[in-house]
Amino acid sequence: MANATGTLSFLHKLVHNQSDTSLEGKVERLHIKNELQNRLLLVTTELNSFSAELDCEGERADQLASYLDERANNRNDVLTVASIAVGAITTIATVIISSDATQNAVGLVGGLLSGGLGGSSLIKGRKVPFNHPRNVLKDIWEVPQQSTIYTPFIWYMLNEKSFSNEHKQGIIRSIRDRWLTLQFDGETEGRKQNLLFGKGGKYKADDLHDRADLLNQLQSSIRSLNQDLQSFVLSVNRLP
Repeated sequence: MANATGTLSFLHKLVHNQSDTSLEGKVERLHIKNELQNRLLLVTTELNSFSAELDCEGERADQLASYLDERANNRNDVLTVASIAVGAITTIATVIISSDATQNAVGLVGGLLSGGLGGSSLIKGRKVPFNHPRNVLKDIWEVPQQSTIYTPFIWYMLNEKSFSNEHKQGIIRSIRDRWLTLQFDGETEGRKQNLLFGKGGKYKADDLHDRADLLNQLQSSIRSLNQDLQSFVLSVNRLP
């Protein structure tokens, strides 16, 4: 963690300075601690800011998905009621009409209308434009050597094996493997991949729910890193 936060040199100075009990040594130690705290405050702010960005992006996708879900549910309710009404009217009409030929015609037309309305309720909802020029998911999926979205500190922590649970691969690789298996059935390319990891496009409600889910998973990992960082900060604060 000291290497990740850029505080290793400060810690070395503190250890080296511990034996100096003179006034100058104490002043120097206070100066080093102040620089150390400033550095830790900076990286803590970086993590908190990025976590807040993920939260906003996830909320944005969730809100639009909920809107589309509500529109689709209202539409389905109307179509279902209309289908039932047409079916009832058709049944009554075939009973009232005495002509066999007319009965058959009315029954056929009514059945087609009722079936058409019922089938329309099964059609997936509309698409809406949803753009994200700064796509925080992109670099997680593509795993470049250097990120243009993540700060060097966050990118280092996501790639460093020592910050993962099993220490076999970086957090970013674990996240990508999980997405590849659970979200995309092992497919690295496709319409949804291009949509979620590109600059945006026409989203359906399901796509928006998927994007929000990926953002929430990433945010959980960032929060876990923040917990590790805060534990390190507490340890540093206890130094003499």
